[in-house]
Amino acid sequence: MIFTHKIIPEVAKQLKLGVFNRVAVREELWALDEVKFYNRQQEDNGYIEIITFYNNKRNDKSNFIESLHIYFRGTLDVLDVCAYATSENRSVHQGTRISDLKNPTKIGKITTNFKEIAAVLEQFILDAQVVLNIELNKKIHQHFDATTQLLIDTYSDETNDLEYMTVHFAAHSSSVAIICETGWGDDFYFTVGKGYKRAVMKIDLDARFTEDRSTYRETLEIKDEDFISAYKEFFYKCNFIRRVG
Repeated sequence: MIFTHKIIPEVAKQLKLGVFNRVAVREELWALDEVKFYNRQQEDNGYIEIITFYNNKRNDKSNFIESLHIYFRGTLDVLDVCAYATSENRSVHQGTRISDLKNPTKIGKITTNFKEIAAVLEQFILDAQVVLNIELNKKIHQHFDATTQLLIDTYSDETNDLEYMTVHFAAHSSSVAIICETGWGDDFYFTVGKGYKRAVMKIDLDARFTEDRSTYRETLEIKDEDFISAYKEFFYKCNFIRRVG
């Protein structure tokens, strides 16, 4: 969790470039350890996908996703970073291996440290813009900063049980989705309806604990367009976040 709340503000800055309008940040605290590598990461020489910038797009034929996959290896002081761009008809998977990327274009590779990560990410994004031929869209949602701060505060609170979660957030809307990083467990989605009158929490329930893959929904009325308070009520009163310790 220490790492996640540090990386969220850095990737949020990059969304304001207008190249990508969505990002997924993965809780992989164990990933930045020079010894503890899992077998699936060893296949990629220890690199683990920590960040994915992406745009959901549509052309005359189908939907597709423009993505920039950012992989980290090492420690915060000596950090190897590499990036690959893809454009394909598939979802943004959590922690995709480099070897599983479909027709990737290598954007770059560098050894740096976390203090320099903002400049590294910006250059990778600008290079990916050229490769993927993305038109700039700098229209940022008016509540984007408040949404980002909510995520920073939530992940920086060490009493919250958020290990192995992936948080998705967007620059062009106020929606927030937080997904279990391990690929199993309940998946939570938080959205705000038009007019900021209702906030909705949708839970894709873990199939291991139900006969069918089912969905639970709950709606809260938003008072004075204060959707951040509605999100917090979901977070702490609907058992999404469990206090630990």
